[in-house]
Amino acid sequence: MSRLKKVGCRNFMGQLERKLFDKKCLQKMNISKKGDAGQEQPVKFTERQKNIVRAWAAHATIADAAQAMGISEHTFQTHLRRMRKKIDASRSFEVYTYLKKYQQI
Repeated sequence: MSRLKKVGCRNFMGQLERKLFDKKCLQKMNISKKGDAGQEQPVKFTERQKNIVRAWAAHATIADAAQAMGISEHTFQTHLRRMRKKIDASRSFEVYTYLKKYQQI
Protein backbone atom coordinates (compact mmCIF):
# COMPACT_ATOMS: atom_id res chain seq x y z
CA MET A 1 0.00 0.00 0.00
CA SER A 2 2.87 2.37 0.69
CA ARG A 3 3.98 2.04 -2.93
CA LEU A 4 0.63 3.36 -4.11
CA LYS A 5 0.87 6.39 -1.84
CA LYS A 6 4.27 7.27 -3.31
CA VAL A 7 2.85 7.18 -6.84
CA GLY A 8 0.08 9.53 -5.78
CA CYS A 9 -2.91 7.62 -7.08
CA ARG A 10 -5.32 5.09 -5.70
CA ASN A 11 -4.69 2.38 -8.25
CA PHE A 12 -2.74 1.40 -11.33
CA MET A 13 -5.56 1.95 -13.85
CA GLY A 14 -6.22 5.45 -12.55
CA GLN A 15 -2.56 6.25 -13.05
CA LEU A 16 -2.62 4.94 -16.61
CA GLU A 17 -5.75 6.88 -17.48
CA ARG A 18 -4.36 10.15 -16.14
CA LYS A 19 -0.80 9.93 -17.44
CA LEU A 20 -0.87 7.95 -20.68
CA PHE A 21 -4.24 8.65 -22.23
CA ASP A 22 -6.15 11.83 -22.71
CA LYS A 23 -9.86 11.93 -23.59
CA LYS A 24 -9.25 12.23 -27.32
CA CYS A 25 -7.04 9.15 -27.32
CA LEU A 26 -9.61 7.09 -25.44
CA GLN A 27 -12.38 8.23 -27.79
CA LYS A 28 -10.33 7.29 -30.85
CA MET A 29 -9.92 3.70 -29.64
CA ASN A 30 -12.15 1.57 -31.80
CA ILE A 31 -12.17 -1.71 -29.93
CA SER A 32 -15.67 -3.04 -30.37
CA LYS A 33 -16.73 -5.69 -32.82
CA LYS A 34 -19.19 -4.91 -35.59
CA GLY A 35 -22.39 -6.88 -35.99
CA ASP A 36 -23.79 -8.24 -39.25
CA ALA A 37 -25.71 -5.01 -39.87
CA GLY A 38 -22.59 -2.90 -39.32
CA GLN A 39 -23.74 -1.67 -35.92
CA GLU A 40 -21.49 -1.91 -32.90
CA GLN A 41 -22.52 -4.65 -30.51
CA PRO A 42 -20.74 -4.91 -27.18
CA VAL A 43 -19.02 -8.20 -26.46
CA LYS A 44 -20.32 -9.96 -23.35
CA PHE A 45 -17.87 -10.88 -20.61
CA THR A 46 -18.50 -13.34 -17.80
CA GLU A 47 -18.65 -12.20 -14.18
CA ARG A 48 -15.31 -13.92 -13.56
CA GLN A 49 -13.69 -11.92 -16.37
CA LYS A 50 -15.18 -8.69 -15.03
CA ASN A 51 -13.85 -9.53 -11.57
CA ILE A 52 -10.38 -10.06 -13.05
CA VAL A 53 -10.40 -6.56 -14.52
CA ARG A 54 -11.82 -5.04 -11.32
CA ALA A 55 -9.05 -6.68 -9.27
CA TRP A 56 -6.43 -5.49 -11.74
CA ALA A 57 -7.77 -1.94 -11.54
CA ALA A 58 -7.76 -1.97 -7.75
CA HIS A 59 -4.17 -3.19 -7.28
CA ALA A 60 -0.77 -1.83 -8.22
CA THR A 61 0.44 -4.88 -10.12
CA ILE A 62 -0.93 -8.00 -11.74
CA ALA A 63 0.88 -10.09 -9.12
CA ASP A 64 -0.92 -8.22 -6.31
CA ALA A 65 -4.29 -8.59 -8.04
CA ALA A 66 -3.74 -12.32 -8.63
CA GLN A 67 -2.74 -12.85 -5.02
CA ALA A 68 -5.83 -10.96 -3.80
CA MET A 69 -8.05 -13.21 -5.93
CA GLY A 70 -6.26 -16.36 -4.78
CA ILE A 71 -5.08 -17.44 -8.23
CA SER A 72 -1.65 -17.66 -9.81
CA GLU A 73 -0.20 -14.81 -11.82
CA HIS A 74 -0.08 -17.08 -14.88
CA THR A 75 -3.83 -17.82 -14.60
CA PHE A 76 -4.54 -14.11 -14.22
CA GLN A 77 -2.51 -13.32 -17.35
CA THR A 78 -4.32 -16.09 -19.23
CA HIS A 79 -7.69 -14.51 -18.37
CA LEU A 80 -6.46 -11.14 -19.64
CA ARG A 81 -5.08 -12.67 -22.83
CA ARG A 82 -8.39 -14.41 -23.59
CA MET A 83 -10.31 -11.19 -22.99
CA ARG A 84 -7.96 -9.32 -25.35
CA LYS A 85 -8.59 -11.96 -27.99
CA LYS A 86 -12.36 -11.65 -27.50
CA ILE A 87 -12.34 -7.98 -28.53
CA ASP A 88 -9.30 -8.11 -30.84
CA ALA A 89 -7.27 -5.79 -28.60
CA SER A 90 -3.51 -5.62 -28.61
CA ARG A 91 -3.12 -4.31 -25.04
CA SER A 92 -4.77 -5.29 -21.77
CA PHE A 93 -5.58 -1.67 -21.02
CA GLU A 94 -7.95 -1.71 -23.99
CA VAL A 95 -9.98 -4.42 -22.21
CA TYR A 96 -10.32 -2.09 -19.23
CA THR A 97 -11.41 0.85 -21.41
CA TYR A 98 -13.82 -1.39 -23.32
CA LEU A 99 -15.53 -2.57 -20.13
CA LYS A 100 -15.65 0.98 -18.83
CA LYS A 101 -17.04 2.27 -22.15
CA TYR A 102 -19.93 -0.19 -22.11
CA GLN A 103 -20.46 0.24 -18.35
CA GLN A 104 -19.82 -3.40 -17.56
CA ILE A 105 -17.58 -2.48 -14.63
